[in-house]
Amino acid sequence: MPHNPTQGQKPLSPNPLTPKSVLRDSSQPLPNNDSLGRGRKGFAHGSIVTTTVTRPRKSGKVATYQQLWYQWQDESGHKHSRYLSKTKAKEVQRLIDDGSIVANILAYLEPSNY
Repeated sequence: MPHNPTQGQKPLSPNPLTPKSVLRDSSQPLPNNDSLGRGRKGFAHGSIVTTTVTRPRKSGKVATYQQLWYQWQDESGHKHSRYLSKTKAKEVQRLIDDGSIVANILAYLEPSNY
């Protein structure tokens, strides 16, 4: 009978140099940010975009002004945007800087029903 070199050896154990984040407990919730602070897929932050609007007036003059829009991309890759008033733009920028996800920002932008 040929000699089997694996006979009597312990089974391979996980690599002790493996980071604990790979071996984390599945009962713990996932963090809202990755290691670079970008957020997980489907939990993006979005951005504020400024667009120039040009509208002709009855007098023949053309009015040109800036509008602010909150723009984000959903998990399927479709882009969406929502108009921002100047009063809400500062708060939305603070939420983005704090790392809030799109769902939280959209909840803030929802019209309040009195």
